[in-house]
Amino acid sequence: MKRRTTPLLGAILATAFFSGFMVGSPIVSLVIVGPAVALAVYVFVVRRRQAPAEAAWSVADPLPLAPVQPGTARQVSAALGRVESRELALSVWFGIGLGFLVVIFLAFAVAYPDDNGEVWMEHVGYWPWFVHPLAGLTIVAVYRAVTRPARDDTAELFESCPTEPSVRLLGIMRSAVVPVVAYLVFLLLYSAAIAVRSPAIHGPVSANAAAFLLASLVLLVGAVFFGTALGSWIRFGLAPIVGVVAVGFLSIGLASAGDPGWNGLSGLSTFGPQADSALILPFLPAWWYLAWMIALTLIVGVIAVLRYRRDRGVWVTGGSLSLLRWSPGSSRRFRSTPPMPNSLPGSSGSRRTTRRAKRRRVHGSRSARTRAMENCVARWPLPSAPSATPSPTKGTLTVRTVDDAEEQNLPTEVRRLLPDGFPEPNVDEVFVGFNANDSALLADRLLVAFTALGLPLYGSVDMPMVLSGEARGVVAQWLASRGLPRDEALDLATGDPGGDDAFDRGNAWPDMCGPVVWSEQDLDAAQALIRLPEAEVATVVVSGRDRWSDPATGTDELLAELGLASAGPYDEFETRVDDFC
Repeated sequence: MKRRTTPLLGAILATAFFSGFMVGSPIVSLVIVGPAVALAVYVFVVRRRQAPAEAAWSVADPLPLAPVQPGTARQVSAALGRVESRELALSVWFGIGLGFLVVIFLAFAVAYPDDNGEVWMEHVGYWPWFVHPLAGLTIVAVYRAVTRPARDDTAELFESCPTEPSVRLLGIMRSAVVPVVAYLVFLLLYSAAIAVRSPAIHGPVSANAAAFLLASLVLLVGAVFFGTALGSWIRFGLAPIVGVVAVGFLSIGLASAGDPGWNGLSGLSTFGPQADSALILPFLPAWWYLAWMIALTLIVGVIAVLRYRRDRGVWVTGGSLSLLRWSPGSSRRFRSTPPMPNSLPGSSGSRRTTRRAKRRRVHGSRSARTRAMENCVARWPLPSAPSATPSPTKGTLTVRTVDDAEEQNLPTEVRRLLPDGFPEPNVDEVFVGFNANDSALLADRLLVAFTALGLPLYGSVDMPMVLSGEARGVVAQWLASRGLPRDEALDLATGDPGGDDAFDRGNAWPDMCGPVVWSEQDLDAAQALIRLPEAEVATVVVSGRDRWSDPATGTDELLAELGLASAGPYDEFETRVDDFC
C-alpha cells in the first residue's frame, strides 16, 4: 500500500506546485515545497534503506474445499465496486485532480479569500466550477480502469471469469463514491475557511444551495459514468482527453452565451445557470439544472451499459431519459427564472420617476453590513434643506442594498413587475451596492455621510463633483471615519500625493472612481479633524449642522471654529469626465 500511495501523493504535490504559478499565486507553490521535500526524502532515502522482507513459505495440511454459493450480480458488482474504489483513490490521475483542489483551496480560500463573491449564494454558485478539474481527471482515471485488461494484456483472463462484463462495468461505476466523498470534504474545509478568512461575505443561503451542491456531486458521478462509457466503446488512448476537452468547450460556450447580465442558456451547461447579479441568484432555475444533470448522468450510464447489455429494460430506460432530456418544455425552463414575488419595491407603479442611464434595484429594507459601521453615521440628523421632503423617520437614515444593472439585462419577470422603472431613493434612504470588499465598505461610509449632509450621490454622472474648499467635503470625511482605527481613517482621507495634477492628489474615493473629488488641502484639513479628540469635533459639527451642510461654507470657516490654521489656498481644477476610471 505504501508503494501505491507514494505516486498518489507525488501527483497531488506536483500538481499543486506547478498550478500555483499558473493561477498567479506563487505563495501556493511555496506552501507545497515543504511536503514535497519531505516526500522526496522519504522516497529516495528512507524507503531505499528499508529492504523488503521475504515472505516465509510454509506447507500446511490441505483443507477440504467447501462448496461456494455463487453470488448474485448485485453482490459481485458491490464487491468489485469496493476494489475499484480503492484503485480509483490510488490512481495518479485522480491524485492530479486532488492536487487541483489543493490549489483552489490555497489560492482562493487562503491567499485570496475576498475573491469568492460578496454574498454566500455567489460562493455557492462556484461549487460546480470548482468540481470540473476533479471531474475531468476522474474521467481519465476511470477510462484507464475500464481499459486495464487490454492495456495489461489480460483480456483473456477477464473473459474467462464467470462474471459478465456488464457486472464489472457496474462495479467500476460504483467507484463514484470516491470523488463524491473527496469533494464533500473539500467543500466543508473550503466553506469553513471562507467563513473565517472573508468576514465581509454576507447574505442568506437559500434552498438553491442544496441544488448546486447536489448538482456538483452528480457531476462527479457523471464523470465516472462518462469515463466508463468511453472505455467501453472507444479503445483509443487519447479518447478521455478529447472527451474532457470537448465537454469543457461546450459547457464554457453555453455558460458564456447570451447576455452576460442574464444568460438563459447557462443552465444547460455543466457549470450551471449564470447571472452577474447577486440579486438574481435566488431566482435561478437551480433545481431544473440539477434535474438536467441527473438526466445527463443517467443517459451516459445507460450508454455505458449498452455496450454489453441490450435488454428491454435498458432500452426503455434510455429512451425515457432521452425524451425527458430533450423535451422542449424542460429546455424552456432555463430561459426564464421562476416567478418573482409580487412585493418588489416599486412594483405597484404608483410613482413614476425620472429614468437614468443606469438603474438600481432595491432589495431588502436594510443592509446587514451596516452593523459593521461602529458609531454609525446614520444617527446623524438630516439637514433641514428648504427643498428637502420632511423625513418620516425623524432623522434616521435607511440603508438599502441595491444592484447596478442595465434594464435590458434583467429577467422578463423583473421588468414586468416594475412597469414604471425603479424607485428613486427618498431623502432618508442610502443606496449601497452588494459589493463587500474593503473599498466598497469605505465607499458606503462616504455615501451615508454625504446623504446625512443633504448630498446624496447616486446614479451615473458625467463627471465627479468638485468639493475644493467646501466644508461639507471635510465633514463628510470625518463622519465616514467614525469607528475606524486612526491609521485607517487617515488613509481614507488620503488621495494620491504623487499624482500628476490636482485631480489625482484630491481623488480620495476608496476605489479612485467616485462621484466627488476633494482638493489636496481639504484632505489635509480632514486629517487634522481626525487627529483631534472626537468629542471636541462632534460638538462643533453637530451644533452647526446646517452651516456645514451648506456648499457656500468654506473649509477655512470650519478650521477656524476648531482653532486650526487655514489650509488654503485651495487648488482650482477642472474635473474629468467619468471615463477617467
